[in-house]
Amino acid sequence: MLPDMHTVKIMKNVHLSFLAAALTSAAFLCVGSQASADTLTLDYGSRHSGNGGEFNAKSVDFNPTTMGYNAVATFNGGFETFCLESNEYFNPGNSYYYGISQGAVNGGVSGGNPDFISKGTAWLYLNFAEGTLSGYTYTAGPAGNASAAALQATIWWLEGEGANPNNVFSIAVTSLPDYLDDNMGFYNVGVLNLWGDRNHTQLAQDQLVLLQSVPDSGTTVALLGLSLLGLVLVQRKLSQNRPLAAQFENKGRTEFSPPPPELGSGCLSWLRKSRYTR
Repeated sequence: MLPDMHTVKIMKNVHLSFLAAALTSAAFLCVGSQASADTLTLDYGSRHSGNGGEFNAKSVDFNPTTMGYNAVATFNGGFETFCLESNEYFNPGNSYYYGISQGAVNGGVSGGNPDFISKGTAWLYLNFAEGTLSGYTYTAGPAGNASAAALQATIWWLEGEGANPNNVFSIAVTSLPDYLDDNMGFYNVGVLNLWGDRNHTQLAQDQLVLLQSVPDSGTTVALLGLSLLGLVLVQRKLSQNRPLAAQFENKGRTEFSPPPPELGSGCLSWLRKSRYTR
C-alpha cells in the first residue's frame, strides 16, 4: 500500500534534514579542525646575552617536543631560537603574527627578499635544537649566556649581518663543504617571519624554527569519513524514493517533487571547493 501524502512529505523533510546536518558537520571538520592561532609570543630565552638570542617562541600552534626539540632547547612551554636580522627588532613579551618560510623578509643588513638562510645556519640550529651542538653550554648562567652570544654572532656572520667571530661554532661550520649555500629545506630548519599586525605591514625580527610537522591523531579524518558516508547513504535513500514519486504523479498527484538528482554531487563539489587551505 502506498503511504499517504503527509507521510511522504515527512520522509522527505527528515531525509533532507539529515543531509543538511551531515553536510554542516563535514564542512565544520574541513574548515575548523585545521585552523590555528597564527600568533606567537616572543620573549627572552633561558640563556641570553646582549641584543641576540636565545629567544623563546611560544604559541598554541607549537608543541616543541613533537617538533623535534630536545628538552634543553625548550623553556617555559616554548622553544629557544635565534634571530636573523641585526637591524630589525621586537619587544620582549609581545605577541606577533607569523608565517613560516625558508628566508628572512627584507633580509636585514645584507638585503634580499627573501634572504634564504644558509646551510651553515640551518645545520648549527638543528644541532642546537636537538641538544647535540658540540661546545654549547645548555645550562643557565654565565657559561650558557656566553654560548648563546657566540652562536648568535656566528648566525649573523653566516647571514651577512656581521663579521666572522672566529669562535668554536664558526670554525665547526666551515667543515661543511657548502655551508654558505641556501638551505632550501636541506636541513629541517626554516624561518619564522614575524609581523606586528595582521596585514603584515609592520616587520619584526625573524627567527629560526625546526620544520618537523606535528602528525594528526587521525580522529579528524575518521569523523570526516563518517560524515561523507552519511551523505552517500542519504543520497541513496532519496534515489530509492524517486519511483514512489513517479507513482504519485501517474495518479495525478503532482505536489510531491523529489530532490534534483544533482544534489549529492553538487554538495560534495561544494565541500571540495570549501576546504580550508593555508
